[in-house]
Amino acid sequence: MTYFKRLCLGTLLTFVAGWGPLSDQLSAQDSSPKKSTIKLDGVLESPRAVELRANTEQFKNLVIDRVVPHGKQIKKGDKVVWFKTDELDKQIQDAKAELALAELALKDAKFKHQQVRESQKLDRMAAERAWKQAQADHQFYQRVDRDYQRRSAEMSLKDSQSNLENVEEEYNQLEKMYRADDLTEESEEIVLKRTRWMVEMARFRFEAAKQRYERTMNETLERNEAEQAERFRKAEMAWDAAQRDAESNTKRREIELRKQNAKFEDQKKKFEQLVSERQRMVLKAPRPGIVIHGNLDRGNLTPRSAQIESGKSVKPDEAVVTITPLQPNQVRLAVAEKDLRHLKVGDEVMVIANSHPDTPLPGTIRTLSSIPYLPGKFDCTVRFNPGQLKGQLIMATGCKVEITTDLPVVETPNAEPKPAAAESDANQSKKDDEAKEGNDSADSAAAIDSQKEKSTTDESKKVTREDPITGTWDVFVTAMGQEVAQFEMDLKMDGDGNVSGSINAQGESIAMSNSTYDYDAKILTTTVDTPVGETRLEFKLLGREMTAEFEAEGVTILLKAVRR
Repeated sequence: MTYFKRLCLGTLLTFVAGWGPLSDQLSAQDSSPKKSTIKLDGVLESPRAVELRANTEQFKNLVIDRVVPHGKQIKKGDKVVWFKTDELDKQIQDAKAELALAELALKDAKFKHQQVRESQKLDRMAAERAWKQAQADHQFYQRVDRDYQRRSAEMSLKDSQSNLENVEEEYNQLEKMYRADDLTEESEEIVLKRTRWMVEMARFRFEAAKQRYERTMNETLERNEAEQAERFRKAEMAWDAAQRDAESNTKRREIELRKQNAKFEDQKKKFEQLVSERQRMVLKAPRPGIVIHGNLDRGNLTPRSAQIESGKSVKPDEAVVTITPLQPNQVRLAVAEKDLRHLKVGDEVMVIANSHPDTPLPGTIRTLSSIPYLPGKFDCTVRFNPGQLKGQLIMATGCKVEITTDLPVVETPNAEPKPAAAESDANQSKKDDEAKEGNDSADSAAAIDSQKEKSTTDESKKVTREDPITGTWDVFVTAMGQEVAQFEMDLKMDGDGNVSGSINAQGESIAMSNSTYDYDAKILTTTVDTPVGETRLEFKLLGREMTAEFEAEGVTILLKAVRR
């Protein structure tokens, strides 16, 4: 009996002796939970991708002068995008001249402010002197001048009265004297006439003095006192006004000066900002990686990528290029509502790149949104290690994520899953179509995208036609949940999918017959001789592993082949 027959038969006998009736084992096996696998489409990306923008505030008219080619590998600090600067340079020159004029105006304003403050100081001093003089005049009037004016009026009246009395007395004496003497009548008349005139004038002056006295006592003194009080009050008010005006004018000018200074500082800030923005007219890579034109939408290229070229205008806040690491290590998924129950953060999954469908990579669900980003779609990211595919995976290309679940999988008839960002791309495409009607560049971008998709598909087909079978495989035999044996399998496949091979263990070899490989189903079908006769086995290929199972004496035996 061949080794393989003895191995399989020995396996059965071992399990019959060690585990009791086969029916009990089959019952236990049937009661174990059945697992299902779902596949979700995703996009390879990296969370460390960096979008480069000009982020200018003063300069709005950005035109690309040069840009490194799409997909070029660059180092940290390399120049990536150059913008045209002619208009900005002119704007900087104008701003510099305006800033110089504003600085001169500010200096003049500060000088005038200082002059006004000195002038106000002199005005306050003059007002203070006038107020103190008025105060002294008022006090002098109250203490001396008012009484002097009254006494002066009285003395003037007395003097006039005395003068009148003297003149009248002299006239009377002359009349008596002239009546008694022998002077000629003509001489008497002359003297008497002169004396009568003097009497008349004295009487007139007395009347006038009497009127002045009465007016002084009844009007002038009262009016002078009121005028003195008024002058004193006006001087006091002038002093208060001078103090208040000086204070108000000082504050007003200080406010205006601060406003002018703030305006100057604003102009200075804008000028410095323009100078700083001038330096940002060349965008440099903050990290090494590859250059992607435009931005990535949930890991996918956008139609804007094809429009990033020399002469094109961009907005200050628009992502001109994206610097991504050379190696993707994350998958972006769009999870449908029906699949949410199968996923949770921390679950282990398998990542299969479309460009390398035979090499699954282990991954872990990193994030899963609790609310949809689109109707019925939830954002999810999976982190994975590129492992043996390091340096071979391509950013923004498609992949599949296989998730093993204990829950039944709900199939949706006639529905094909879309890539993770397909929903977003569909909405974006609709907006782009509305915005780019009649735009020839959009047609060109669409043609380029179509060509890229076709190229990717052809490349994928070319990769899947590679030989995944030829080589030596280590086969592990498992029954009832335990590994019971191990052997090796040598396989060789021709270009038409026909396979020849043998099973080898301890120097014995069993030929494999009628062996073929189905590229589409990824199944190796072969016939081997077992203790129960020839058995047809179907090995399912998954990356570098194949699995098959068959029954012997009612026990299911699992074969797992790992490629060396």
